[in-house]
Amino acid sequence: MQIPIHAIYIQLADASRMPEMAFVRCEFGNKHCKTIIAHVLITDGQVQETGDFERDGVTFPTTEVWIDFINPVNSDGDMFPTGKLIDILTVPNVDEFEVTLINAGMPTIFICASDL
Repeated sequence: MQIPIHAIYIQLADASRMPEMAFVRCEFGNKHCKTIIAHVLITDGQVQETGDFERDGVTFPTTEVWIDFINPVNSDGDMFPTGKLIDILTVPNVDEFEVTLINAGMPTIFICASDL
């Protein structure tokens, strides 16, 4: 999650006034993303970049950033937009697939890889 860290680097947030664990609130313009709060480690007024946290796809260990999604479900309160746990998704000229549709922070479709 680079947005809160970048906000500190470009001084949208003043790291020198932050405690060791800073809370950076990010509001996104995308209507599906809502609000997140990132917990960023701060050392001597700077974002702590080194650590022993390893993330798939990242070359070197780094510090961990914790993310809280604030009210990620739509205003109607339904995480499953169709009201069903499993839906049938029809892809023209391909096939029909059993999928799960979730809207919790960002609309997402889950499909079993072996079905593809």
